[in-house]
Amino acid sequence: MFKKLKRIIRIYFKYFMNSAKIHFYYNDMFMVLFGCLARDSVAVISIYFITQRFFDIGGWAMDELLFLYSLLYLSYGLSMLFFAGGRSVEEDISTGTFDRYLVTPMSVFFQSVVAKVDLLTSASYCILGIALFKYASDSVGIFWDSRKIIILILSLIGGMLIQSALMLIGSILAFWTVKSGNVRFILFFNIRSFSIYPINIYPKIVRFILTFILPFAFANFYPAQYILGKDGIEASETLFAFGSLGVGIIVFLIVYAFWRVGIKNYKSSGN
Repeated sequence: MFKKLKRIIRIYFKYFMNSAKIHFYYNDMFMVLFGCLARDSVAVISIYFITQRFFDIGGWAMDELLFLYSLLYLSYGLSMLFFAGGRSVEEDISTGTFDRYLVTPMSVFFQSVVAKVDLLTSASYCILGIALFKYASDSVGIFWDSRKIIILILSLIGGMLIQSALMLIGSILAFWTVKSGNVRFILFFNIRSFSIYPINIYPKIVRFILTFILPFAFANFYPAQYILGKDGIEASETLFAFGSLGVGIIVFLIVYAFWRVGIKNYKSSGN
């Protein structure tokens, strides 16, 4: 087991280095990174202008919203470092590239999802996430004790798994439909946009979906709510704050099981 894990890490590191070498070779790393930073900063700027007009949203001030957003950015940055291939499963299937993974002596899931490192997107989200996290933490004046540090670590790992799994589930539908981009966009990007803001501003049905169906709230809202010490936290929400990693593992295993079913039903596109 240890030897297998060591081999996977070694192979992943080679993919990581290849991703970096490609950008160094074409000398476009800094231009692409600048473009990614500019693109990913738009949502942050929009939060600033909204809070300038309304002062707070659902009892959350601008600095608290930025902290909420930083957790989402950091976990997504980690997702792009380890599971970026979840975005391109549909393309691999429609172009026939996926067939290549089936005839190599390595896990199909690893090749298709894990080994596709998106170094610059990951760097962009992590840079912005760290900057927002540092600014918001200092502005709000968070007192970091051991419990809050544990919740932060659990939320980042759990958020990475949650976002990776929910990004992948839309792509997996391509095993049956070949094209599933619109479904993936709705299930992931459109629904995730709700978690930019505190979920207490939404109707109960939306809060239920973001907690129990597509649990983006575990990636940032419940951990941030506890770490910031927001008033009126219920006992269940305190428990949810520690639940990010557990929810992430459960969701990821469910999606992986769905992946295995999709593999069994896969038929080559013939390209």
